Amino acid sequence: MFAGVALAGKAAPAPPPPSGLEDALINPIKDVVNEAKDFALDCIAYIMAAPRFAADVTVHIIGLVRGLPSLAKNMYNADGATLDSCASFASTTASTIFALYAALAALNLLLKTICDVKDACTDYLTLPKKVMGQNVSNPVCDTVQKHILDPIKSWRNPVFLDDLVGKPTVSDAATTLAGAMSGCMILACTPDVLGLITGGANKANAEAVAWTLGTALAVKYLVNKA
Repeated sequence: MFAGVALAGKAAPAPPPPSGLEDALINPIKDVVNEAKDFALDCIAYIMAAPRFAADVTVHIIGLVRGLPSLAKNMYNADGATLDSCASFASTTASTIFALYAALAALNLLLKTICDVKDACTDYLTLPKKVMGQNVSNPVCDTVQKHILDPIKSWRNPVFLDDLVGKPTVSDAATTLAGAMSGCMILACTPDVLGLITGGANKANAEAVAWTLGTALAVKYLVNKA
């Protein structure tokens, strides 16, 4: 009994320190395998959910089509709730469109910057064949050069939807975002403009709308003139 109490009071032995091989090779491989497994499970879940998603989309579209006659009638009668819903849709959609434009432009610029830095360091991506006149070529270095470094040297950044957001340059991004900002700010004013139209003259609201529209058009004008 006393021996058991004495053994229980002893501290647990410290775990052995991780080896350099484990940190450099085994743990990264485990991380990749675990992430690949989680990705495969996600794909299976998406495949299993596809029929339900397709059915929900079909039902939603049928509901929209069925509601078109009443929507047309409400729009003709200038129903307040319907007009407010349409104005809110224009405002929220403008926010989504501008965020999408900005994100795509930023992504293309980031990839272009990474590619430019890589091109500037191309000389450092070639392993030396000789050192002080001695041949240092070996199969390991040749394999690394062929399958890792050479693909990096030849990599060119992809450009996503350049017809939409322009080429990945700062000037093109500024022009594209200025146009998107102008158009989206005008769309975002839809609820306020609708309020002015339906509610009558309101000096404060009119000035707010005028300032917003003036800012939107001025940004586009200044960037185009630059």
